[in-house]
Amino acid sequence: MQLLYACVNVCVFLGGLAEEVDEKVLHAAFIPFGDITDIQIPLDYETEKHRGFAFIEFELAEVND
Repeated sequence: MQLLYACVNVCVFLGGLAEEVDEKVLHAAFIPFGDITDIQIPLDYETEKHRGFAFIEFELAEVND
């Protein structure tokens, strides 16, 4: 088993991405859901295109008691 991405906060996996989707598109689409700390779009090194999936990491909201 290969670890693709380790997430410290809240991480969302997105699959089935179209070729034209990039980090800017994902950021614009998901910023309404919270502060984004990282976006990873793994590449296929042979084709130099993304592999059709991504990980978006959101900052955890602090809970005050």
